Amino acid sequence: AGGGDINYGIQLDVEDGGVDLRIESSADNGDYFQIQTTTHGATTITTQDDDATAAHLTFNVDGLAKFNGFGFEIENASATGVPALLIDNDDVDEHALLIDAANTTVQVAQIKASNTTSNVLEVTGSSLTTGGLLHLQSDSSNTGNRTLLTVHNDNTAAVGVQMVHLLNDAIGGDGDPILLVESS
Repeated sequence: AGGGDINYGIQLDVEDGGVDLRIESSADNGDYFQIQTTTHGATTITTQDDDATAAHLTFNVDGLAKFNGFGFEIENASATGVPALLIDNDDVDEHALLIDAANTTVQVAQIKASNTTSNVLEVTGSSLTTGGLLHLQSDSSNTGNRTLLTVHNDNTAAVGVQMVHLLNDAIGGDGDPILLVESS
């Protein structure tokens, strides 16, 4: 195409509520991928397997995959039987999750959970040799008063709460205390 200020390879004008693009499997026309766009450019991409739940959507990107918008939400149905987010990192010398945040007045991460009988957060490191399980560090030179770690039971009726429980199944040797507090 040529001669115009803007050229489109393909332009579709589909009435709102219709399917703009649908690609069906030649083996089963009930298995498909489709795109629908409506008012304000709101777009839905759908994959459908009419016989099972195997209509996976895979992006093989040869470079950085980036989403620009007003946030990113993952919504997992109640009976999927799989995690809402799985990060499978096979690069042994890179972080599986790195958060680079410019936050100054609100938490970088917040977990709101409805758990009643299970842990809200669990970290397992069963292959450790000389590495640690958790490292919290602040290198701020600010002289203002602050608390680096707070554990707060915020309900006065929860009288059976044990604030901290340290359990060591190994018998420590000389110079190997269960709790070590240092000041340098």
